[in-house]
Amino acid sequence: MVDLPVSKELMVALLGKLAGDDHYRSRFEHNAEAALEETGFPSNLVVHFPTEQRKLADKAEFEAARKRLTGEVVSECLCIVIPALRLDFGDASKQRSALAA
Repeated sequence: MVDLPVSKELMVALLGKLAGDDHYRSRFEHNAEAALEETGFPSNLVVHFPTEQRKLADKAEFEAARKRLTGEVVSECLCIVIPALRLDFGDASKQRSALAA
């Protein structure tokens, strides 16, 4: 098995389609390569995907995985600390009076 990087956004999109789009699920079961390319997977990743037909898991399984993955993305964003920079342009006397207060 080849371990190739895939963006979280692409995986969220794939899981969403597998969780909620019956037509996509059917196309995926019959031709996973074409369905993956339709979703936006690069062809260099698609060629490593197993090509045999398989029965997909229940939609609820894909939805649960999508929610876990989007939860991870949200928690990463919540951990980002944006510095609060304050730049005062203007009268220097206002700046001095603000510092004295």
